[in-house]
Amino acid sequence: MRIFYVEHMHQLGSIGHIQGMMKAYSRASTAFESFNDRLTAKTVGADEMNRLFVQAVARFNPDFIHLGKCEKLYGESVRKVKDATGATIIHFYPDYRPAVKSYVGKIGRYADMTVLQHQDKRLWQLHKDAGCRRVGFWWAGTDPECYHPHDVEKEYDVVFMANPPIAGTGHGKGRFTIVNALADAGINVHIFALIDWKRKGLQHHNNIHLHPYVHKEEFSLACSKARIALGYNTDQIYMYTSWHRWVNSMASGACFVGHKFPGLETVFEDGKHVVCFEKDEEVVPTVQYYLTHPIERELIAQTGRAEVLAHHTWDNRVAQMMGYMRAIKRGEI
Repeated sequence: MRIFYVEHMHQLGSIGHIQGMMKAYSRASTAFESFNDRLTAKTVGADEMNRLFVQAVARFNPDFIHLGKCEKLYGESVRKVKDATGATIIHFYPDYRPAVKSYVGKIGRYADMTVLQHQDKRLWQLHKDAGCRRVGFWWAGTDPECYHPHDVEKEYDVVFMANPPIAGTGHGKGRFTIVNALADAGINVHIFALIDWKRKGLQHHNNIHLHPYVHKEEFSLACSKARIALGYNTDQIYMYTSWHRWVNSMASGACFVGHKFPGLETVFEDGKHVVCFEKDEEVVPTVQYYLTHPIERELIAQTGRAEVLAHHTWDNRVAQMMGYMRAIKRGEI
């Protein structure tokens, strides 16, 4: 199996996920090659990037092409490589947007399948209406080589891997509410973020500690130092949630307390693999309970990690993608 992987591989916020995917694809292939579309377009322009993409695919002659976000990739370029190689092409668009991005529809006209990280069937239909030939679902995975428990003391009550709310949009505004409530309850909260929470309006509190963004081993180390890892979902879309906050925290051995999302029950059992809350006011008593019940907390952490390693690694996800490829070739999708 010759696999060609296209993605931006230099973006700090997603490099851990992308490298995990690349390693899993490499293990599943007899030959593997990657192409950094965004960096190439930034360096030489979109037209030349597309020409180089077509050239690189033709030279490698893959059986399967994974397209990441690829916002600068032309639909016509996808058509050219499809005609030249006959490879199965699947486009993974990871973001949730209430409307279809025009380039996703253009790529989807020639890709064999467009996979989304949610199961909003209304938006699935909009993708089909925009020209996508087939629409499917692909969920977050983790790389256990990066995300694993570290043998360190528990220093933090709670770690929260999240950017602050986006001003003027209402996006994530509950994050300020729950962080302040935890701090007022005497719980130490350690926030790791790309964006400075203070610049977005967070008031000083002795129990709130701000840290720079971390990923891969540093993310895993922070989770290992925490008694609880916290997650807060802004969008309540079926099966749509943060890539890294759930599976990477759980793989790192943290007891994960997360904002329940639709479809959660199909992958994790509340009270066994994770602990869930639905309303902001539930966060403080839930966290307080598990901070004072370490045996229950550690059992959930261990059981959750075992579930992630069994079913939610990038190797699991790539196996699913290869299943899509075989089904497409057999005409079953």
